[in-house]
Amino acid sequence: MEHNHSSPSTNLFWPMAPARHRTGVRLFRLVVGLTFLYQLGILYGQREFIFGVEGLAPYADFVEALGVAHFSLLALNPSDTWFQLVYHGTLLVLGLWTAGYATRLTTPLVWLGVHSIHSRSYALWDGGDNLMHIVLLFALLLDLRPADVAAKGRSRAGDEGTVGVRDVLHNVGLLACALQVCTVYVVAGMTKLGGKYWINVTAFYYVLNSSEFGFSSFAGPMIWNSPLLLTGMTWAPVVMQLAFPFVYLFGSPMSRRVLVLTAISFHLGIFFLMGLETFAMFMIAAELLLLSDDDYAFLRRAAVRAIAAPRTVYRALTRRPQEVGA
Repeated sequence: MEHNHSSPSTNLFWPMAPARHRTGVRLFRLVVGLTFLYQLGILYGQREFIFGVEGLAPYADFVEALGVAHFSLLALNPSDTWFQLVYHGTLLVLGLWTAGYATRLTTPLVWLGVHSIHSRSYALWDGGDNLMHIVLLFALLLDLRPADVAAKGRSRAGDEGTVGVRDVLHNVGLLACALQVCTVYVVAGMTKLGGKYWINVTAFYYVLNSSEFGFSSFAGPMIWNSPLLLTGMTWAPVVMQLAFPFVYLFGSPMSRRVLVLTAISFHLGIFFLMGLETFAMFMIAAELLLLSDDDYAFLRRAAVRAIAAPRTVYRALTRRPQEVGA
């Protein structure tokens, strides 16, 4: 049975409850970890050129900004040995964190390592890293352990049915992550309203037709040659982003599910149509975090019914007359 959305035990604003969104939190860790590993892995062969002491960006300027524009371990020592240690250490910690190993220790190390590398070449990234730098700070409060490890820990402590400090901190961190995502959407929606290309419904056309973001040569013409489709795909993100905080924080469970799934679909579209893979995956990871365990249970039941539907229809159509009469 589904919980009452407004009850204190399930209300996102109420921290004094068992840790919420356990499934979403673990999916968040998995997707973020794999995306960071992909991001740093594809740059591995060019790591010295992009991030090293003799790299593309002047190292002296990078060091001068230490403590002002950023904090980076790479700025603490101008040796290649130190750079290699930080880069490979970050990859190692990311692997351990993604696997769910010692998350209380590896979560701050992931933030420190990734932030250190990203700061060395800040103009290289696509924007999703900015969100993750903030969300990972809030994730320091989350219980990111795998389900079996967390269950064993609660069993050993004898607090399966009680609310502990770790639960409260987890719920506070979860709320902070949700508010951060809501803020991102509101700012993005308001920014779009101030742009003439979004108002006159040509923004999506220019995105699809650009050499930088026009990732899909097949879908692009199909979309911009249909005024109705182009208008809908231009305005739908604006409406979704402006409505996001109100629907998510104050809407019903079903409206929240529809909203989050719409946001995920939006970023899947960005992934396939614009080629912004890591940006899309970071946003999807943050959105997976926002679905409750009840939401995932509902989606699992819906998926099972959808998978079984063709077989059920087939059996109904091929049932013999005597079977129907019986």
